[in-house]
Amino acid sequence: MEEPWSFACGCSLKDLIPDYLPGSPHANQEELEQPGSLELPSEENPKLMARRRIAPFFYNRALELGRLETAGNGELLVLTGPPNSGKSALLSEFKERMQAERKGFPILIDMRAGKFNTAASFSRELKAKSAVPLISRVVSEGLKAAVGVEIPEEVEMETGQALKEAVQHVESASPDNMTILLERLEALFSTVKASFTGFTHGAAAAFPTLIIDEANRLYEWSASHEEQENLATLQEWLVMITKQKKLANVVLASSEDSFRIWMGNRVGRERFTVAVVGDLGDEESFEFFMRGLTSPWEYYCPSVKDYVFPQALWEEIHGYVGGRMLLLDRVAAKLSPHLACLMVKGADMKERSKEVEAEMKQTWNSFMVSLRSALYNEMLLGCGPHSLSAEWKRPGPTDAALAETKPLWTKEEYLQLLGMITARSGVVSEDEVLAAGVSEQALKSLIMHNFAHYRDIGEWGGTDLAWYKGGFPVVMAMSMPYFHAMKDVLARHGL
Repeated sequence: MEEPWSFACGCSLKDLIPDYLPGSPHANQEELEQPGSLELPSEENPKLMARRRIAPFFYNRALELGRLETAGNGELLVLTGPPNSGKSALLSEFKERMQAERKGFPILIDMRAGKFNTAASFSRELKAKSAVPLISRVVSEGLKAAVGVEIPEEVEMETGQALKEAVQHVESASPDNMTILLERLEALFSTVKASFTGFTHGAAAAFPTLIIDEANRLYEWSASHEEQENLATLQEWLVMITKQKKLANVVLASSEDSFRIWMGNRVGRERFTVAVVGDLGDEESFEFFMRGLTSPWEYYCPSVKDYVFPQALWEEIHGYVGGRMLLLDRVAAKLSPHLACLMVKGADMKERSKEVEAEMKQTWNSFMVSLRSALYNEMLLGCGPHSLSAEWKRPGPTDAALAETKPLWTKEEYLQLLGMITARSGVVSEDEVLAAGVSEQALKSLIMHNFAHYRDIGEWGGTDLAWYKGGFPVVMAMSMPYFHAMKDVLARHGL
């Protein structure tokens, strides 16, 4: 029985059933669920259109990835950037590469995976993610790769025994006692470092790297006196294993740039390096968008990569969402299904292209109108600071005055800040805002309540603001759609 319709590249409608649904002729759920799989559909590895939605490809970030991979021994890095700019994807890719290339053993804790606001809860997660049984093998293979020659058997046995004992000590530590666990992890890291002494002269092969994603959730640590002492112990330990003893690297990632201020107040600004992951540039944005748009179809019709996207529609999309990776990916996912009709056998391609463009524009308009309405209503809440619901009240960690339960700005200050941001292409220096009469408390409170984004210059990264010639730190919209929402709020008030 013939298929009701088929594609010019020879596949049938049933071939478009996603791999994870029953009936797919290519289903291989076990392979799809392998973490870190970054391949796109190809003749050698035929995957279906839904593959990208399960395991998105890693895009670019060559500068940031290179800096992470070449970090020195004992670096404490605070990685900041706006929400949905690709920090978590960058860290995940970094972790996968470290493991695949035997360059070290990463320990990744995602603070979004649970509520780790006490020493006991954090320690349990730290121990679970450390995967200490794998350390001996990783170190052994990493050592051989770093040295480049065969290691004497007696040296390898001695090193292996020392590592085995250190691993056993970590495994036997109670996760309810954070202090003991940290001491034994420190001893393990020290043993790893000693394994390389005399062979690699301190090279970073198999170097331990602790990664804490969404580290700003350390704000939520219990406020009890005992738990605050435990938090201080953890932060001091992070400094000790990095800057002081150079036993490991630590990466603390946060979508809230004010996290660096908090860390500076807690451990000292000179003790950590700051880097920024910002939005994609214009050319990168288009390339990323097009890969997201066409990659689901490349296996069925390789020539889809040559599809010319309507320039006017792209300018409209990019003008609204900017270079924010998550938003570009979402738009591409919504528009991609419309490409199907271009591949139907016997289709009038000229007419089909017109239909596709019209359908894409309609889908985009629906998405944009919905998002614009939601963000407008969200930003409008800032005009009534004292009527905000409880979930919006997030006391800031950088100033004792911000511990009050109510927002610390007025409607006039809020509208003034929005006016300054929108009048200056979305970015204004903190000094200008304060000089214009917005109080420091009001500005900090607005930032802590996510009505504006704060960014300071980092040691590396943040190239999306290379065009900006003013002073740092700056205050800016959370994203381009929020920038447009700010304009809508001002228009509502006749400003």
